[in-house]
Amino acid sequence: MEIGKLLISIGFVILIIGLVLSYFKEAIQWFGNLPGDFKWEGNHTKIYIPLMSMLLLSILLNLIYYIFKHLKH
Repeated sequence: MEIGKLLISIGFVILIIGLVLSYFKEAIQWFGNLPGDFKWEGNHTKIYIPLMSMLLLSILLNLIYYIFKHLKH
């Protein structure tokens, strides 16, 4: 039964992310272009390291996890 609740929660989060990306694409264009995101373009290569964006995403996902964990108790 626990795995079912977990899968429903994950599906709900993915649904919300999908809706935000579909309908508010212009509002989140800053994601991936933060000051800590490194971009380098050479003649034949492009390197993109989104450090700050991934840090922000990690904090957001940890916050969501924290909220779900404490709602369960």
